[in-house]
Amino acid sequence: MDRSASIEGQEVVTLAPGLDGRLLTAEEVAERLQVTVAWVHEMARREEMPSLKLGKFRRFSSEAIEDWLREHQVGAYKRRAT
Repeated sequence: MDRSASIEGQEVVTLAPGLDGRLLTAEEVAERLQVTVAWVHEMARREEMPSLKLGKFRRFSSEAIEDWLREHQVGAYKRRAT
């Protein structure tokens, strides 16, 4: 849920809890993960990757993507990280 507040007569809208304010495009996510943009779109469409639908646009919270990556780690590194 969005929250808003008034500061000196101006309305300030904050993002929902858990969003750090930085939204990424599918292209930016693909570049960071070194995968294709089509793969990112497909994972988001299947709701296997966290994303936000803003009308016809899809955006990705950098914080949510980092959390999602941590959840998908395998092997000894995952055990040490938790």
